[in-house]
Amino acid sequence: MSSEENLLSPPPVEETGGGPTHFEWSAPAFSYRVRLSFDVVDDLGFEVMRGFGAIPRRGAEVGGVLTGQVDEQARIIEINGFAPVACKHRRGPSYVLEDDERAVLAETLAGVEAGGQKAVGFYRSNTRDAFHLDAEDLELLEQFFQHEPGLCLLIKPYPTRVSEAVFFHRVEGVWEPAAGGAAFPFRRSSLGGGKRPRRRRAVDDLPPAAVESPPQAAGQAAKEPPEPAPLRAQPDFKPIVVPDVPEFAEARPSRLHGSWVWIPLSFIFLLLGIVLGFQIALSVSRSHKAAEQHADPYSLELTAVEFGESLHLKWNSSLPAFRNAASAVLQIQDGNNTKTVEITREDISRGGILYKHASPQVRFRLEVPQSAHSSVTETLDVRVMAPDRQPEDLRRGQGSSPLQ
Repeated sequence: MSSEENLLSPPPVEETGGGPTHFEWSAPAFSYRVRLSFDVVDDLGFEVMRGFGAIPRRGAEVGGVLTGQVDEQARIIEINGFAPVACKHRRGPSYVLEDDERAVLAETLAGVEAGGQKAVGFYRSNTRDAFHLDAEDLELLEQFFQHEPGLCLLIKPYPTRVSEAVFFHRVEGVWEPAAGGAAFPFRRSSLGGGKRPRRRRAVDDLPPAAVESPPQAAGQAAKEPPEPAPLRAQPDFKPIVVPDVPEFAEARPSRLHGSWVWIPLSFIFLLLGIVLGFQIALSVSRSHKAAEQHADPYSLELTAVEFGESLHLKWNSSLPAFRNAASAVLQIQDGNNTKTVEITREDISRGGILYKHASPQVRFRLEVPQSAHSSVTETLDVRVMAPDRQPEDLRRGQGSSPLQ
């Protein structure tokens, strides 16, 4: 699918009144005013709710590119469309793009520019507990949305009330929640746009008889319509010949005979399907058990990568050591300073945290409790490279061992 096919442009509508067409938003720390089209609110809200209903309980997050124009003189950002970028959710319901999906995002951005629009920001739905940009979000924004002014729109859907949204803006290279993180309702009527205009069919699409009335004959009174012409028989009319149908008593034995043949066959096919399904499920279960047996029960697979002025610490949350862990403890030795961080279950499932270091020598020690008397721990020493050096391979942990 090309990037042009991903762009969403709302169908033409005819407004029933002269009401407002956009919602204007501004924040004290942001020097631009944002004009958000009500059609975008309608269509984007539908996309968010469709993803929210795709997966039970939490719902799947969706995301993409906000398109529009930027008026530098008037300091106005117009958002009049959006281009969704699909996520296969390989890491769960959160919107986290892999390398192939990021390539699609790059193609989408190029298609937006080629179409005469501008990528004015990034959006995603937020099915998490709070409005927050995770390490994956910041990494994506730094890679594709470094331009100023920068906008990021998070939309949080709810099953029984109006969705809410928060703008994040880029100020001096840092992404911060605008207006102190105050949320606004993400619905046309709640933002002062009234009801959505009624969509009508264009006149050009109607048949000619519905657009033009037949001309009146010369000398005919306008108030009396002409008398209808009498119906005439068609010269080439041919009667429909109905073929002979056999008697009901003759056809009944053959139908009964065929149905009795299919009853035992259907039962045999049903049994074969049950046996094959059981064998497939058994083989899949064995393969899963074999994979779990080969996985190292004392490994956490700690890695770290530099991210701006911070370190992105990662672990493999699918390993056996994390399976039943409700929490973990992370000890960080940053130069001469030592701190302890409590890692929640949600942080474990995300597979990493972002840490802003103060010295070039940092040691991470992650301890994951397994029971009341044992735990698995792994240590990772990271030396931050100088700005003039080239990136190196990621360093892995120095082994893992159970603590008794």
